[in-house]
Amino acid sequence: MKELSELPIFKSFGEIRNALQDVTNLVIKSPTGSGKSLGLPLLLLRENLIDGLIIVVQPRRIAARFLAKKAAGLTHSKVGDLIGYQVRFENKTSNDTKLVYVTDGVLFRKILSDRFLSRVGMVIFDEFHERSLQMDTSLALLKDLQKKQRPSLRLIITSATLRPENLNKYLGNSHIIKLEARNYPVEILYRKCERSESIWKKTSLEIKRLINKYDGHILVFVSGAYEIAKVIYQINSEGWSKEFKVCALHGEMRLDDQEKVIKQSERRKIIVSTNIAETSLTIEGIQVVIDTGLAKKSAFDPVRGVNILIPQKISKSSADQRAGRAGRTGPGFCIRLWSKNDHDCRDDFEPSAVARLDISEIYLNLRAIGEDPKSILWFEAPPENSLIRARNMMVKSGALNSVGEITEKGKKIVKFPISPRLGMALLTAKELGCLPAFALLLALTEDRSPIIHKDFKRDLISANQFKNSNRANYPELDSDLKLLLSVWTYAKEESFSIDRCKYVGVHAIRCQEAEKLALRFCTIAKEENCSFEFPDMHDLSKVMLIAFSDQIAYLKSRGTKIYLSSSGAKLHLNKRSEVKEAEWVIPLKIVEKPIKGVVNLEMEFVTAIDEKMITDVFRDSLEKKSEVILNPETRKVIRRNFNQFGEIKFNIKESESVSEQDISLAYTKELISKNLVLKKWDSKVDSFLDRIEFINQNYPDYGISPFDEGNRNQLFAEVCSGAKSWKEIKNKEVLPVLMNMYSREELDLLQQAAPKDFVLSNNKRAYRIIYNCTKAFIRVKIQDLYDVQNHPRISFNNHLLTLEILAPNDRCVQVTENLNEFWSGSYIQIKKELSGRYPKHEWR
Repeated sequence: MKELSELPIFKSFGEIRNALQDVTNLVIKSPTGSGKSLGLPLLLLRENLIDGLIIVVQPRRIAARFLAKKAAGLTHSKVGDLIGYQVRFENKTSNDTKLVYVTDGVLFRKILSDRFLSRVGMVIFDEFHERSLQMDTSLALLKDLQKKQRPSLRLIITSATLRPENLNKYLGNSHIIKLEARNYPVEILYRKCERSESIWKKTSLEIKRLINKYDGHILVFVSGAYEIAKVIYQINSEGWSKEFKVCALHGEMRLDDQEKVIKQSERRKIIVSTNIAETSLTIEGIQVVIDTGLAKKSAFDPVRGVNILIPQKISKSSADQRAGRAGRTGPGFCIRLWSKNDHDCRDDFEPSAVARLDISEIYLNLRAIGEDPKSILWFEAPPENSLIRARNMMVKSGALNSVGEITEKGKKIVKFPISPRLGMALLTAKELGCLPAFALLLALTEDRSPIIHKDFKRDLISANQFKNSNRANYPELDSDLKLLLSVWTYAKEESFSIDRCKYVGVHAIRCQEAEKLALRFCTIAKEENCSFEFPDMHDLSKVMLIAFSDQIAYLKSRGTKIYLSSSGAKLHLNKRSEVKEAEWVIPLKIVEKPIKGVVNLEMEFVTAIDEKMITDVFRDSLEKKSEVILNPETRKVIRRNFNQFGEIKFNIKESESVSEQDISLAYTKELISKNLVLKKWDSKVDSFLDRIEFINQNYPDYGISPFDEGNRNQLFAEVCSGAKSWKEIKNKEVLPVLMNMYSREELDLLQQAAPKDFVLSNNKRAYRIIYNCTKAFIRVKIQDLYDVQNHPRISFNNHLLTLEILAPNDRCVQVTENLNEFWSGSYIQIKKELSGRYPKHEWR
């Protein structure tokens, strides 16, 4: 392994070796390119410093696979022998394996199945700044294990960006080591992408400007696979691109294809990548980085109860990581497609997953091994409301009992490596006898659709794999799931051939991995028959109705295809859906998508359902209700009788048979909701209310009742009382009704303390007083203030009026609450300036 001597970490390994003699744990801050992901575990292995298996945790499958293969090559061994990897669906290890690269999810499952990690001597958390839920939770559990049962277990945390002092303090018995790498300077320029420019055209233009100035490869960072395809298409449409090899790089590619992109090449490459190339993977020869500044990040919306995945701005540390890719082998260049001001306003670091995601799955897993999520030693504890929400969800579902202990149902659910909600759906599917097909559907929709929409040839794929029994009770249902299962059938019949599947627009790898996952689900559920025979759509729909009742949706607008869910969310129908005219639908997935600059909720993998299915399944949950409302088109009050399921109202029947009280209440409600406006709510009403507010703000001891929301609602009720039409209400005088809500004593006191007008002491004229919260002021010309000896006051001489003093042209020249100071001060200069312009006016 003499190649290790070329890695920067080799020079510092003596310090690491010595530190491990004194402490159990290490925190290593090391920039990209130092060899921490590859060299550190290999040197530990070569020096035989660890007693037991070395696990290196990687946040991405591509990195785990690539690093294991690279490490095996350096040791002249076969992957799976001395060095291996374990990711989802792949376990390339053996009894002889001493070093294994795993994803964070695999490590978490290992801890759950073997709480003591009996064969493991060291766990290295590489690229810890990525901070996934599983990574944070695994670290907390291992710290606890190390403290209580296995003090010999060693932990190393590496990161290029996190503050090591915080981690060092958290770990205890630890030492910080800071490594240097052979990084070259990277010149950074900011070139903001204007709104009129698409990101792919802007990227292509910037590459064109740079191709003759720099010789190396070009790495472009975008937010997702769709953006990769658009950028590559734009680049390939340019004449200058023929000298380049343009490549995509993202996590859903085959390992062989990923390795081809990463391998050295004499031909210049333009690599368009997601943030997968930001850390762990080393692509030699990159001299230019073009960064769009975006990445797809997961978050949980507690209001709507959905996980969202949309492009968001990256942090400063991520931007630095990306720029550093250009300075590995020589001076580099980075263009950031955002402004410097935008950059300065970004977060320093990426927020951790534990602070932004739903933790119900982690919560249930911890309870399954007897751990209290509130008590374990988190590096960063989840927010309290997140813990409470997760616990309540699990209690409501029956996975936990009322005191937070896991139930028998919870023990079954937790075995599935998915969210508890989907685990419950799988159990429901088993009870209804359609587990294999439903498991396959969940697997096919877990990540990205297996249908490549751009090239999809629907006519080559049969959608007749279902047993259509045409029951008398139910009509046949339209569903995207039929097509989805047919797509898998096609891929299966073609032996998951990548080329043949790609020809018709099907992603073979996604179909194949979905099958593996579905079989795993069936095995966990102890399903005896794991053959994927497709049941009637009604059976699958019933599973969805029970498992996702809050996602049942009712058509609100046929033109815009907008639905209302039973939980009250407004949902858009995916434009590619096979379901076109259904009144009732249920989606298998709800995602958040930006549409024309507005973020909306969109339904994917939709199935039509009929009303009879809902009334059969939710017989006890349906309510018959009646309400009196105003028809917004006719402005008439009507009675509506309807059935209600959650927030959905259906089977609505309207009648104009309403009482006088019904009419009054309906119009009052609309006025309160600001859907209607009274014509005679004029400036006189506003002026009266301004006076009431002025008194209550300044002199509440006077005892005049404030005009609050309750009084406003009462006023609307009084205006509407006895009326039979909107025309009658709209034209009714409001001020007399308003004044009638106050006693004669209150009105008299209001007139004395906050009068409508004020007469100056020189008896020139009466001025209207303008009240504004705590202030009261009049606008008066300079000449009208002559002979006024004292500053005007109101409220029994307790309150100074604010004077807006006007020039002859009615423009304000001074605002004052001290008239004497005005005469002896600023008036002298004002008079000097104005008397020349207005010589016909009196000037004293």
